[in-house]
Amino acid sequence: MHRALLIAEVARNIIFHQSSKKDLAALAQTCRALSESALDALWSELSDITPLLECLPEDLVYWIPDGRVDARSYIFLRPLTISDWVLFRKYSSRVSVLQGFISEDMYGSPRIGADVYLALSCPPSFDPLFPKLRSLMWLDAQPEAFTFLRLMLSPSVTNLNIHHCSNALHVLGLVAILGTVCPHLMHLVWINADSSRREGSLLSEAVTSCNELQEFTCCSLDGQAIQHLSSLQSLYRLRIIVDTSPLPPLHEPAFPGLKSINLTSPYDQDLSAVAACIRGFHSSPMSFCGDSDESSETSLLDLTKAVSTNCDRTKLELFFINEIAQEPGFVLDKATFEPLFPFHNLTGVHVETRRNVHLDDAAMLEMANAWPNLSELDINERWGWRQRSGMTLLGLRSMLQRLPKLTALGIALDAETTAVPSTLNGDNPCRFSVTGKLDLDFLDSHLTADIAGVAVFLSELFPDIDGKHRFYAWSLIEGPDFDEARDMERTIHSERWENVWGAMVEMKGQSNVAFN
Repeated sequence: MHRALLIAEVARNIIFHQSSKKDLAALAQTCRALSESALDALWSELSDITPLLECLPEDLVYWIPDGRVDARSYIFLRPLTISDWVLFRKYSSRVSVLQGFISEDMYGSPRIGADVYLALSCPPSFDPLFPKLRSLMWLDAQPEAFTFLRLMLSPSVTNLNIHHCSNALHVLGLVAILGTVCPHLMHLVWINADSSRREGSLLSEAVTSCNELQEFTCCSLDGQAIQHLSSLQSLYRLRIIVDTSPLPPLHEPAFPGLKSINLTSPYDQDLSAVAACIRGFHSSPMSFCGDSDESSETSLLDLTKAVSTNCDRTKLELFFINEIAQEPGFVLDKATFEPLFPFHNLTGVHVETRRNVHLDDAAMLEMANAWPNLSELDINERWGWRQRSGMTLLGLRSMLQRLPKLTALGIALDAETTAVPSTLNGDNPCRFSVTGKLDLDFLDSHLTADIAGVAVFLSELFPDIDGKHRFYAWSLIEGPDFDEARDMERTIHSERWENVWGAMVEMKGQSNVAFN
């Protein structure tokens, strides 16, 4: 054996360039010099803790098939002995990345009994069970699972992702010590489907001890926690539920390293609450997202105005809105978007609401002129425009002509009540066609019975349909507003669009074009 292999760093570099688990296992069993490094590589990343259980003696661990979820259920048949702990630590001490699983609900996930967690929560010494652990995702909400989780946490953990749905004392107790147990956290996700103000208060206190955070996702935080986060140069991604209380004076400049911010309104409040939060500080994110389960007539306009006055207009590139609530008569029109027109560097605008969309050719062309760098634009991609669009085929062509970088577009057209434009002559200087790749979703567009005319127009607009483009229409979510009349609309117009796609393929003689 070459003497270089006796150098631990050399052996480690060789091993970690080997991706085959089978080869690593062979090296661990046959090569003494590379055995330890091979074991480190084999056990460095685990999808869950079941491989550790399966390494324990057969008379200790027993698993039974669980027919309900097509998975295994693990139990212990006897108490753990010292030799069992030595074997467990032999492998757990090598784990640096560990994913969790949902023990009760996820189909196909292994299920670990409470007695297993309780037994593993009582090691014979205070030495860490996972001394190298850096990244941990935990999705098991059993009380006993959180007891074991506490033993896994240490200052080595920098990436922690916890999903649960409990306000039990064992959970809140873990929240309270999080900043002390894991002071070097850089990526923290703490999501509780049933979050409480008490949990938010404890998490806020814990966060003030974390000075190295880069990404943070959680429920609402108090003003002191927001004040602390605003001072972190390292923080580049923030996702929280906003609090309705006024913010204290924040660090200036606030959130100096922030690249992405996602703000969700509190329960029973609309995007105006997010707007109020934004007005409390100036920031320079590249990506902004606002989420709400409620809506009001002016809430969306409130938000775009707040973003316009409090976000750096030269930095923002991506703008997302998700507004789920449905209220009759609320409108999404040009006035809603106008505050964003000065953001000329926008490359993506994604707005998802259940509002009726009032946009015509003139409005869409103004948007195209304001955002010449757009690569993605979709407006109500899931729910549609919910009424006859004011956008025409000619407007579509003019818009695409102004957006040369566009790769994805989701809008509705009225190609039924407006005349289908005739095709342009080949020598016409105004001739325009899309040559780059483009995915186009026509949403709930209305279409004339003149299938051939529309197909000819679109074939000229998209001459290279040999797999470059994907076209969709009426692939919407069937919400509560999908009544009999709307369902009839879908049946009629989706069939017409399918006929258009077929005619376009026939004209071009292509067979590999993606239409839906």
